Amino acid sequence: MILIKSLPLTIILKIILLNIAFISLFSCSNFSNNDQNEIKTDIQNNEIDFREWWTNYKTNIDLTTYFTALDIDSSSIPKNTFLEKLANNNVVPVKVKTSENSLVYLLTAQKESNSKEIDASIRMELKADASQALKLFNLEFKKIPEHSFNDINDLTYSNASETGKFLVIKTWFINCKPCIEEIPILNDFVDHYKKRDDIEFISLALDSKKDLKDFLLRRDFKYKIIPNQEVFIKDSLNLSTFPTHIIVNKNNEIIKAFHKADKMISFINENNIFNPKKRLPPPPPM
Repeated sequence: MILIKSLPLTIILKIILLNIAFISLFSCSNFSNNDQNEIKTDIQNNEIDFREWWTNYKTNIDLTTYFTALDIDSSSIPKNTFLEKLANNNVVPVKVKTSENSLVYLLTAQKESNSKEIDASIRMELKADASQALKLFNLEFKKIPEHSFNDINDLTYSNASETGKFLVIKTWFINCKPCIEEIPILNDFVDHYKKRDDIEFISLALDSKKDLKDFLLRRDFKYKIIPNQEVFIKDSLNLSTFPTHIIVNKNNEIIKAFHKADKMISFINENNIFNPKKRLPPPPPM
């Protein structure tokens, strides 16, 4: 993901010193489920630099969650179309407040500021986020690709052996700092379900068997660990961002994917994914 710290120093200094005005935040209210074209907006023009814009965007917008997607003319569009437009056009997502508190995002034109650097930074951030969210969305409700994994203890995992079980899959590598930082909460998550034999926690690592075994001498990780999975992750799952977490149901179908462990865990808990007596509510219309 593209973060501000990855921008050239000259651009960051210009952003901090100039505090150029950029209009990109809207507060919308009274969305009508009966008439999607009737959206009353209360536009607030805020003078913000890129750091402020980025903080507000990350706080209010989550492109990986379930949401109703509206085009720039307020018409309903599929989520994948919304993400494609966000990645390729000069538009920004706006969170629409509704009377029923349902999550609705509206595309709106990206206003130009007096700084080409700020405009480019915002476009880069949105393109990266939308592209990654689209990759995750394209995994949903599809069968997990055919595979036969051997973990570092030479145990085998395949589509056939995993049928009838929930799978929680993590992609990672040893030198990925965010991948390592989330291991403690993932270990707690595994412990919470340790009495369930119908849930399998599997990690697909880029690293070799030897390097992973050396790593485990220094740090405990309670997932089953599969080495040398770069080809499967890149070619079969079409993923390039780490970590990624994938939830698979008992029919080998992908329910949802996330880049952050806390969001994955919250989704599982809030929707009772592992509770056979309760069914996952259907997503809103796409």
